[in-house]
Amino acid sequence: MQPVGFILFLIGLTLLLFGKRIVIGRINLEEQDKEEFTFLVGGAIIAVKLAGIIILILGFLFLLL
Repeated sequence: MQPVGFILFLIGLTLLLFGKRIVIGRINLEEQDKEEFTFLVGGAIIAVKLAGIIILILGFLFLLL
């Protein structure tokens, strides 16, 4: 169970740290549009980070088993 836990831990940590970059990606926007777009996808960024936290906790629990 430890290899699975380690992989889940790394995936969760990656989602937590790079959630904004994952959602926004490589979109080239002007400064005004960038602020509006970030406001619109704010919920999606929070959802990705929350999923990262959940996967991180699951990975930690698998490491303990």
